Amino acid sequence: MPVIKQRGTQSAARAPSASRFQYRARSAEEVKARANRSIGSRDNYLRGEVEYFAPKTGDNSIRMLPPTWEGARHYGLDLFLHYGIGPDESAYLCPDKMKGEKCPLCEERAIASGAGEEDLAKALQPKGRVLVWVIDRKEPNKGPLIWSMPAGLDKDIVNGAVDKSTGEIYNIDDPSENGYDVYFKREGEGLKTKYTGIQIARKPCSLSDDPAEADKWLNYIAEHPLDSLLDFRDYEALKAAYAGTQVRTPEEKEQPKGERERKAIPPRGAARPSAPAAATAAPAEVSSEEELPTWDEVHSASEADETELVEEKRLTKEAQANENHELDHRPIHP
Repeated sequence: MPVIKQRGTQSAARAPSASRFQYRARSAEEVKARANRSIGSRDNYLRGEVEYFAPKTGDNSIRMLPPTWEGARHYGLDLFLHYGIGPDESAYLCPDKMKGEKCPLCEERAIASGAGEEDLAKALQPKGRVLVWVIDRKEPNKGPLIWSMPAGLDKDIVNGAVDKSTGEIYNIDDPSENGYDVYFKREGEGLKTKYTGIQIARKPCSLSDDPAEADKWLNYIAEHPLDSLLDFRDYEALKAAYAGTQVRTPEEKEQPKGERERKAIPPRGAARPSAPAAATAAPAEVSSEEELPTWDEVHSASEADETELVEEKRLTKEAQANENHELDHRPIHP
């Protein structure tokens, strides 16, 4: 009967042979960067490796972190984004709204509007978001998280931070004991997502009970001001993205041309399905875990609803990619 040896012990009959191989353990920073990397070919409007905050269904509790870029007048950075561009439905910062520079997507929108293609003009309209650093009070161990929040929710939070009787301002992003946490509820999914019950904590509190932890968070956002994370594409790159001339992924190249599904905004002049045709078309096979919006829901949705759906899908993909990475790298126990 063979002897069962404990893991890590050496056999007396066979000593390990000499090898030139030397193992180099990855640092915590390298592992974290790998786990949080963007997966797939979809472009992102943020540069670098950052972790995202995705509000959960039900109660949420966050702490806004202060701005760390020059000339900031608000803890959030206003963004204007073009969504659904190109074969990968990418999101791009609008150079016209953000920097006053020429934007080929805005030019296409103007042409579409002049030609009476209102659906296309609406789809190409840049949507507003507010980029913030937050601490998720339910998972503070994650540290500072990026959140591209709805502009309407940001407005509600700002209004809630003003005392209606005295006009006093509650500086909710103050990292000292004079700051305040923010509470809200997320209800529904997709185009039916709503944020309700926005409240500012009645009592102020510090960013963290551990001063060293608070300093670590503040130093991190100081080293990564929000404006430094923005990834602007030049005129020609945006024009090419809209035309769908980006390099396809190997998976997309393997698909027969007729089977490629283009959900992105089609260029001006491309055929678009009418409402009756879309309503009677055979439903595509989708996972039972994901309820897709109907044609009527999409066309009756507000700009904020549409933008929230796109951001939700992006965050869901990031979260799923990170979850798969963690599952693939679980320790194997004997």
